[in-house]
Amino acid sequence: MLLGNAIILTFEKIDVVESENCNEDFIEIRNKDRKGKLIGIYCGLSPPKDIRHIGALWLYFKSVKPLYNISLITGKGFLVSYELRKYISLNKRLHWK
Repeated sequence: MLLGNAIILTFEKIDVVESENCNEDFIEIRNKDRKGKLIGIYCGLSPPKDIRHIGALWLYFKSVKPLYNISLITGKGFLVSYELRKYISLNKRLHWK
C-alpha cells in the first residue's frame, strides 16, 4: 500500500484562440517540468476533462499575438483551479479520498 498526495487540475473556463494543432496560442501541461512527459496541449473554447496527477505539474501559456495590437483576433484567456487530495495505491490502482 502506498499513500501520497495528488493534484486535480480543473479548467473552469478556456478561451484561447484555436489554431491547427494548437500551434499558435496554447496551454501546455507536462509532468514535473518543461522537459517532462507531455500531458496535453489545449486551445479553443472547450475545456479538457479534469487532470488527475501525482507529483508536480508544469503549465505553460503561449500567445503569438502581440498584446498591444487590439485589431487581431484574441481570446479572453483561461481560468484553472486545483485541488490537492490524498490517495492510496493498492495493487497499482489509485483510490482517491
